[in-house]
Amino acid sequence: MSRLSSPVWRLTHLYRFKMKEGGLKTFKPNTFQAQRYNRLYSKFHARAGHKEIDLKSRKFGTTTGVCFFCLDAVACRRNIEAVTMAHKSEKATEIFNMIVRPVWNEIPTQLRARRRFNNRNEIGLMESIRSKYIVSGEPELN
Repeated sequence: MSRLSSPVWRLTHLYRFKMKEGGLKTFKPNTFQAQRYNRLYSKFHARAGHKEIDLKSRKFGTTTGVCFFCLDAVACRRNIEAVTMAHKSEKATEIFNMIVRPVWNEIPTQLRARRRFNNRNEIGLMESIRSKYIVSGEPELN
């Protein structure tokens, strides 16, 4: 069980994503994602509050990498709240449904804390480990 205590091991063995070409692939962080993880994990393990605002560039795996980091942090640590903010509510729902929920559902049940989806964009683990992950977006103004 010591492997499960390693976030690097969890990220590279437990999380599988849907490829554009079809099928599932086990996540292996690219150089850009690995650099971000090195920066974030040092803050996270020190319990230093941290906000990361990224004007996202395309094709670097930014969204996938951040979602996996947040999901792993919330699923494996107590008292963690994480939010990924998208520019539109519809995009937040798409990120949750295409990245977060499928990855969460792929993790073996015995390794997951008891969960409750509070709405269509949240994994709530408040009843078991007091953590939650929300993917949110700016509401459209008409």
